[in-house]
Amino acid sequence: VTDTRGSYSITVPNGASRLQFSYVGYIPRTERITGNTMNVVMQEDATKVDDVVVMAYGTSEKRRITGTRAPKQTTEVDFADFDAESAVMEVEQTQSQLGYEFEIRQPYTIPSDGKSVAAEIGRFDLPAAYIYQSTPKIDKDAFLVAEATGWERLNLLQGEANVYFENTFVGKSILDPGQTSDTLRFSMGRDRSIRIERTKENDYSSRRAIGSNQTQTVAWKFSVRNTRPEPVVLTLADQLPVSRNSAIAVSAEELSGGQLDKESGIVTWRLELKPGEQRELRLRYAVKYPKGRSLTIE
Repeated sequence: VTDTRGSYSITVPNGASRLQFSYVGYIPRTERITGNTMNVVMQEDATKVDDVVVMAYGTSEKRRITGTRAPKQTTEVDFADFDAESAVMEVEQTQSQLGYEFEIRQPYTIPSDGKSVAAEIGRFDLPAAYIYQSTPKIDKDAFLVAEATGWERLNLLQGEANVYFENTFVGKSILDPGQTSDTLRFSMGRDRSIRIERTKENDYSSRRAIGSNQTQTVAWKFSVRNTRPEPVVLTLADQLPVSRNSAIAVSAEELSGGQLDKESGIVTWRLELKPGEQRELRLRYAVKYPKGRSLTIE
């Protein structure tokens, strides 16, 4: 299956030596696989595109269908005044020991052109909360995440999911209904309207020796600004070093209201930012370790 420009990508099984190309109104071609890139120009077949028939099955609701057809060319069909809910097929769902079965009750036309056909057998509206997440130590951008609840009753199946936001395809995700959490999370991509900077404060960073030990202090400043026209909720995360050696001790000196997980060292801030609001946070910690030992601390 190609995109609108004719580009395609296909995984070839072991032992395969040829690819077959087919398209409605064109002569099929079979080509020997010669490399990782194959460009093919297809020839029109005038004998197969003399007539184009458009058939509709389903509900009795009125639809206005307009289309254009030209000999030896593809046909474009535009569904205007189309009720979105009527596109969902009538399906009876039953549960078996190995999963779910979906019995389609209405006729459905599948063209014999070798292309994949997607049939919509369900449509659901779920409540979702939108939050931003960022870990500026790794990536300074904020990522919009949708958290959907109430999905347990829908009998969803595990698999790959296409994610759209504001009618725009933003990427793929994995739908995992087998998880124990009651919330499904989908990333909607980056949003550079949330500006985040993480800078080291050298005035607060120091190293001093006391007895047989030395202590190194590290300080970071976070500047967060919401340039969107609406308020947003942002979850910001960073991390303190975690010591697995009893001779090395890490202590938090300033967290600016952040929540510290002592096991992982992760510090989390939950910020509610108004339009145009800017906030500054500070993270400062001290690491105490024996003299003569060399540590790289960030």
